[in-house]
Formats: sequence, structure tokens, C-alpha cells
Amino acid sequence: LAVMRRLIRNQPPFEGSGSYTFEDGSHYEGTWQNFMPHGKGTYKYLNGTVYTGCFNEGNIDGEGELTIQNIGRLPYSERGPNAVELTYSGSFSNGCANGQGVVTFPIDEKRTNSLQTNTRFEGGFSHGSAVGAGKFVYPQYSERGEWASGAFVTGSGVEGTPPPHAST
Repeated sequence: LAVMRRLIRNQPPFEGSGSYTFEDGSHYEGTWQNFMPHGKGTYKYLNGTVYTGCFNEGNIDGEGELTIQNIGRLPYSERGPNAVELTYSGSFSNGCANGQGVVTFPIDEKRTNSLQTNTRFEGGFSHGSAVGAGKFVYPQYSERGEWASGAFVTGSGVEGTPPPHAST
């Protein structure tokens, strides 16, 4: 009877495990409580963004990984115009990066990168913005620094040997 009622009303599962496609085309598969994602699951947005991790009463909350597709140009000029994916792995609170995490960027176009490894930022986040100590890790070196409200404030050292930057 519960299955028939859900099919007739096209509503998400009340509780337990299951999947549901929302009116906007986004899709959730995982655990439910009171018709809301709760516990562990995967939410796929219509624009290609995917979140896999913990939910609390319908909100992204706890440890997880968010992969944003088709982001276009990143705010960091050396990343190039054809970036297609950005991933954040770490802590979330109320849908925002909050706590320790790692942002992995697409492979840099303008840096010497014979290792074909991604650049990443490791550090603290608050309300979705980088805060406190953190570091950018490139294929051959890393740069440490301090961030406030997502903006670089001051550098505290370079480890390794940076390659010469390509001329623009």
C-alpha cells in the first residue's frame, strides 16, 4: 500500500533507503527520514553537479564530496578558460564547505605539468570560503599562506621549485 501511495502521489520515500527524481530533474539516492534526504546518499543536480556524502534533514551536512561540472573559467587566472570540473572533499555545514577540506582543480594549462596531476588547495573553510592557514599544492611545489573570507592575505613560504610561468 505504501508503495502504491508513493507512486500515485509521486512523493519521495518516507524513510529507509530509496531514490527519487524531483520536479526540477535533480535526483537523490540514499537514505530518507520524514520524506527528506537524511544519512548518506548521492544528490545529482540537473546542471551536472554531484554531491555524495552526509545529509541532515534535507541539508548537506557532515563529510562529503561535491563535484561541480562545467564551471567554465575559474577565478584564478592561471587555470585557463576550459576548466570543466572542480571537486571539494571535506566537511559541510548547512550546504556550505565548513571545516577542513581539499579543493581539487582541473589540470593547469599554463604551468609545466609533466606529471599530469591536479592542483589542489588544502585548508580551512567557513561558510564556503577559505579561511586561516592553507596551501596550494602544484605538481612540483606548494605555496603556504593565510586566507580570510576566501581571499589570499599573506604568504608564508614555498616548498619545492616553481617552474617559470608561461608568458601571457
